[in-house]
Amino acid sequence: MPLRIVTFTTGRSDALRSRTILALLSAKAWAPAGSTLHLVTDAADEYGWIAPQVELLAVTEAQLEAWKGRHRFFWRAKMEAVLHAAGDGQNDLLYIDSDTVTQRSLQPLADGLQAGDAFMHLHEVDLATNSRRGNRELWRMVRGRSVAGVTFAAPCPMWNAGVIAVGQQRLGDLRRALAMLDELSQEQPPHFVAEQLCFSISLSTAGRLRPAEAWIDHYWGNKDGFDKLINARLARWLSRGTGWGEAMAELRTKPIVAPVMVRRRRWQELVLRVIGLPSG
Repeated sequence: MPLRIVTFTTGRSDALRSRTILALLSAKAWAPAGSTLHLVTDAADEYGWIAPQVELLAVTEAQLEAWKGRHRFFWRAKMEAVLHAAGDGQNDLLYIDSDTVTQRSLQPLADGLQAGDAFMHLHEVDLATNSRRGNRELWRMVRGRSVAGVTFAAPCPMWNAGVIAVGQQRLGDLRRALAMLDELSQEQPPHFVAEQLCFSISLSTAGRLRPAEAWIDHYWGNKDGFDKLINARLARWLSRGTGWGEAMAELRTKPIVAPVMVRRRRWQELVLRVIGLPSG
């Protein structure tokens, strides 16, 4: 079954544009035949090279502000963008962050979606038992609360939202995640990982939720390292006039590979501890 592959970007920078192109190109290289690419962006004119191969879903500043909601929460806009890009809901959906690269065939993921499974990038922590201060505080905020028909109960798994995939029969789980976020935010601004948590709980309580890390690298912990490799590859393709098909074939035989996480400075470790994200 073909996939509807989606990413979402805002703003303009050379690094962001290069990452986004590579994310979409590598996903298409490994996707089932007939899969389509869709980019939700406020800078559609930045993506001329890939425009013939990608549906550019342009959004205005006003639309982005509306998507952020009354608390102007950026990650709420991401949730709206994913739902917007789902289109008529007739296809299985794969959302990828711009800082991802697909490294292996996505056919097993597509098969899982057909079987009713959902995917996120990887399981990071269980809030109910995690000792990090930020996670303990978040667990105290949500423990026992029921929102949009879902109760936050132990173990309360938190998954990384750099990849989100659902079959067409489970698109409603994404809409429920947004409803959960809005209900959590009625009395106070949302916690900065609330989007990630709502996706995790909505998908894990509605059916089986599986990791996608076997097929897709999420290199948020080594953007600088990947940027150098991506820029070199794109520069060579553009200088040689490499076509879309040839570029995808090269990614299958000569993938862009680097550590997805690099050793951080002490101040970076301290920030991660405060916000409750894994430091390893």
